[in-house]
Amino acid sequence: MNYFSTLSVANLTVLVRNRQRKIEILNKVNFSLRQNEFLFLIGKNGSGKTTLCMALASLLDKTQFEITGEVVIDGINLIQSDEKTLEKIRKEKIGYILQNPFASFDPILKIITQFREISDIKNIPLEKFFHLMEIFELDLSCLEKYPYELSGGMLQRLSFVRTLAHDYKILIADEPTSALDKPTSNIIMNCLENYINEKSCSIILVTQDILLAKKYASKIGLISSGKLEIYDSWDVMFHNSSNMEINPLLQSLKELTN
Repeated sequence: MNYFSTLSVANLTVLVRNRQRKIEILNKVNFSLRQNEFLFLIGKNGSGKTTLCMALASLLDKTQFEITGEVVIDGINLIQSDEKTLEKIRKEKIGYILQNPFASFDPILKIITQFREISDIKNIPLEKFFHLMEIFELDLSCLEKYPYELSGGMLQRLSFVRTLAHDYKILIADEPTSALDKPTSNIIMNCLENYINEKSCSIILVTQDILLAKKYASKIGLISSGKLEIYDSWDVMFHNSSNMEINPLLQSLKELTN
């Protein structure tokens, strides 16, 4: 275990309780993440990508899931921590971006009201939100809108604005670009790439977009059958992987790039 990493994971195993039996979702996952690293998680639907992300942030319901192993941030093993410690870590260290941006905002409050609430509670200057909005190419007029008056792309960018304003040590984003058009996806990814270098944080991003992973990832994580295999570069995964489940992904990449 490397406690100098931003995040260290050892033998993380997740079982879901289903009536009289337990079903294994993740099996002894091991990896570490350092500052300025951008880890992309890829894998087919149902492979455990979202479960892994939620386990890393200690968001799984322990009445339904059995979780063992280690998830260490700043020397603290989240798996063995009490709820008070977990709340503190989630508030100060880990930011989480949902796939559906409409679930991230209160539908009956204007965006500016929601940002002001965060500003007051977390003592974050409102100007920081405004600055991030400019970076994400959002007009300040969005602040006077209700969430339902904005497009999915605008809301997803606002979701990143709200999260990045906290200066979290680790950012987890679960397929944040899956419902967005390519120009909007590129805006988000370029902003994240600049942000990770500026703030020395680490990002874990789930995606089905293999070209996005190829362009931006500093590490690639392939999940299949509950197991995670980490590659230090796209080229290493592309040329050396013996995992049969990755072949369709690689074949798709070849078809797209030829």
